[in-house]
Order: sequence, then structure tokens, then C-alpha cells
Amino acid sequence: MSFWENKKVLVTGGAGFIGSHLVEFLAEGRAIVTVADNLERGKFENLKNVEKDINFMKIDLRNLDNCKKTCKGQEVIFNLAAKVTGIEYNRTHQKEMFENNLLLQTYPMKAAYEMGVQRFCQVSTACIYPHDAIVPTPESEGTRDQPEPTNIGYGWAKRMGER
Repeated sequence: MSFWENKKVLVTGGAGFIGSHLVEFLAEGRAIVTVADNLERGKFENLKNVEKDINFMKIDLRNLDNCKKTCKGQEVIFNLAAKVTGIEYNRTHQKEMFENNLLLQTYPMKAAYEMGVQRFCQVSTACIYPHDAIVPTPESEGTRDQPEPTNIGYGWAKRMGER
């Protein structure tokens, strides 16, 4: 029997590249998987191999009530939700990237707490690291200096989600 069998698991951002692979893994483990994604960047096609085995909610998680709706009754949450764009957009829209991603870090966490979810995994990004991070990169580099300048809004929001 798989650890995941019959566990109620929510994957936010589950229609994205990494999220969809996690969803497939959980579905193979016979988890009861719900995917919450606004499909702004993720694609439902990424879930085609498991679409009959999951519950899908097209929903904006920058709204606390929406987050509570998705978290209700869940046992485990993997938070992969993020506003992700290209480097040039990130560089020229720092405030927007920070605000949107901070909401996507904090609202699912707050909702999970309020709904009594026992396990919450916050998924981060390499964009938290400074531009001169050593390679191979230890986790401690994620708290040194500023995130890489072109991703500073996104990077700071994700760092704050980790904390």
C-alpha cells in the first residue's frame, strides 16, 4: 500500500510543468488529488494522463475565500502556485510580481491553517538565490544577500513564503 493511498491531497499550481508531474505521481499512488490552478500559465493538457483520476478546480488563489474552498477537507497540500513570467516582464514589473506571489504564498498557507490541514509543503524556486550564488548551491545561499536582480520581486515573495 502506498503512503498516498486514499490521502486527500491538494496541489496548487498543479497544471504547471512541475505540478503536473507531482499530480501524476500522487495519482499513481492512489491519492485523492485535487488540482487548483487558474490556467494563466499552466495547461490542462499537462494533466491529460490523469484527468479522469483527479478533481480539477479552475480558481484564482489570490483570493482567501477561494483558498479556503480548495483547502477544505484536504489532508496534505503542496503549494506550487505562482505567477511566473519571463525575465524581462519580471524585471519591469517587480511590484506586481512581489504582490501576486506573496498572496500565492500566504493565502493558501493561511487557509490550510484555518481549515485544519495537517501537512503543508511550500514549494520554492531557484530565483530566491543571489546572482553570485556558489555552485553547487547550498540552501543557505537562499538567505544571503538579495535575490537575483531580474527576479527580485518574485524572489522575495518566494523567500517570504519559505520563512
